[in-house]
Amino acid sequence: KGVKKNLKVAFNWYNKAAAQGHVVGQTNLGIMYELGHGTKQNLVQAYMWYTLSANKGHTKATRHRKQLAVKMTPEQLNRSETLAIGWNATTAELTQERLQLIVSN
Repeated sequence: KGVKKNLKVAFNWYNKAAAQGHVVGQTNLGIMYELGHGTKQNLVQAYMWYTLSANKGHTKATRHRKQLAVKMTPEQLNRSETLAIGWNATTAELTQERLQLIVSN
């Protein structure tokens, strides 16, 4: 029979993977947000995660993002893009901090 499906647990694992930059995790988290599986449906978050993954060349994310965009308002799309830019900036800052720690140790 296997393990019982638990969408909230899956959401949490995809969230952890996505936060670490794993492109499949980012895409799957986008799907979870888009469909409201394991979390409340949030098209803005879904598009943001698709964008982050698509920017790294993940074709499935690119396809999902394109399909989702037609369902969103311009305001939602702008918010998603702003969040993706903010996420990338934060990640870059954290990477720089980690490099500083490695160099100083």
